[in-house]
Amino acid sequence: MNKKTNTAHKQWNTGMPKDNSQSPARSWIFLRGLARHAGHWGPFLKTFKKNFPNDEVELLDLRGNGEYVDSPSFVSVDANVRDLRARSKFLKAGKKVHLLTISFGSMVGTEWAELYPEDLESLTLINTSDKNNSYFFERLRPQNYLNIFKLVTQGSKSPMLEKKVMDLVTNSPEDYKEWAEKFSHYKNTTKANFIRQLIAASRYSFPDHKPKTDILILASDKDHLVSPNCSRRIAETWSLKAHFHPTAGHDLPIEDPQWICDELERWKDCVSS
Repeated sequence: MNKKTNTAHKQWNTGMPKDNSQSPARSWIFLRGLARHAGHWGPFLKTFKKNFPNDEVELLDLRGNGEYVDSPSFVSVDANVRDLRARSKFLKAGKKVHLLTISFGSMVGTEWAELYPEDLESLTLINTSDKNNSYFFERLRPQNYLNIFKLVTQGSKSPMLEKKVMDLVTNSPEDYKEWAEKFSHYKNTTKANFIRQLIAASRYSFPDHKPKTDILILASDKDHLVSPNCSRRIAETWSLKAHFHPTAGHDLPIEDPQWICDELERWKDCVSS
């Protein structure tokens, strides 16, 4: 390891946000995953703003979630892309954007980069999967089938629903009880829309070639919902290096928002150098 790389590594391990107060402003769109919406970014939004104070963020909900919970979800990923492009205030203002996405949102983000690369400056994928690079039992690990089936078919009253979700997507659910309580006040995605989103996700395959934009792949080694092998194979297919969090579960933005920001910072420096 050379001296320059060693210095960067030490800087990354401090856990302290780099001073970005003089950095040029960037425009970001954040996309969540299945049955989740803008409110479910939890502590990540505050941490991101602290690390990148000059950047602006547009939070878009996939159709059928959040602001659009009463609209039918699309059963194809490309339909989500067209819908989001039509709704983005940043794109309407003529801005190129950085996409930060997780899970099903990353499938939408990848299709966006494939179909409309001229819209994007970069794409960040977190804990995602696809039909081509992953086995069905990796995309949704079998130990979760029964719990997810119960959530979908039986339903649960909040905040019990959010507690069960935290059990699935984090490795320390007791640490996030306050967030589960807060999330319990949001309007839930309907069963029909959850199933429609699941159909869209199950059908989707990433392109064999890397889309024409800079791409960062992040994943959790201890993701018990979606196997990290999914992200690993996608990175290999595109000749990229995936970066793995050693302890977090599927909802990495909830469990370690600072780690994501550190990775974005290091990646930004590499891309711009």
